[in-house]
Amino acid sequence: MKSTYILIACLMASVMLTTFVLTRVNYSSFITVSDDELTEINEGGFSVDALESGMKVGQEAGANTYYYREQSSDGNDVDIELYGAGLYHDACLLTLFEENARGMYDALMAVIFIGLFIGSVYKVGFDKNYIMSNANRPLLALARFCVVAIYDAVLMIVMFLSTLLSDAIFTGAVTVAWEDDFPRYFLVSYLLLLSFSAVVMTITVVTRSVIVGNTIGIFMTFGTVSLVCSIADYILINYLGVSGDFRLVNLTLSQNITVLSIASDETVYTRAVICGLVYMILSLLSAYIVIEKRDIN
Repeated sequence: MKSTYILIACLMASVMLTTFVLTRVNYSSFITVSDDELTEINEGGFSVDALESGMKVGQEAGANTYYYREQSSDGNDVDIELYGAGLYHDACLLTLFEENARGMYDALMAVIFIGLFIGSVYKVGFDKNYIMSNANRPLLALARFCVVAIYDAVLMIVMFLSTLLSDAIFTGAVTVAWEDDFPRYFLVSYLLLLSFSAVVMTITVVTRSVIVGNTIGIFMTFGTVSLVCSIADYILINYLGVSGDFRLVNLTLSQNITVLSIASDETVYTRAVICGLVYMILSLLSAYIVIEKRDIN
């Protein structure tokens, strides 16, 4: 299908845009602080308030492509342009890939692909034709998931290669500081993407609606489920006396995807693997039961 290639192209464009913003957009042009001051603010651990305050002052001053400020250290005036060295201009390739993975662009493309793939199955009535020639219905769910798994792997590889290409284009050089934990990070990220896809595929099969599956999947990529769970955690902890050590948000796939990093400790990796496996197994079992009992009716 041509649409599968279009999704890959959209993923590449999203990754390249994100890499451009990370490496070439000078955030200091939006706020009234220098690069050194911005670094000091971030290291101080109170970046949110400081950046919001600085952004407000910059907007009131009419700052857009650059602003004009007096450098207090030596009295010289300096123009800070929007296009310049971004916060990640000298970051290594693996760090940039990590940031792109947190954007969940691959998950969004997987959601759309599942809608197109499952939708085409329903459209041509493949299930009925298959059952007439072979009664082994579980192969339906397994075959569909294998196709999705292969496409997910392609998306992960394309995202990495797009990060590599965009890093070379926007920074002029690719910095690779190898991390021994990167293969583990890549595999666990792939597991979480597979689980995410399995959930969306199962929702689509159970509801028999591509629209419902795509809508829920897109909301999941936007972090809506994590937001709802965060609100629930607040209520449970502050009003129902539940221990703060337990948080529902940590059990969501989107939260595990965005929190996971190469340098994460064993607790984060273990939780991500367990959540990924549980979601995937439950989703596949649900899809099997639905196909066995109701999908052909």
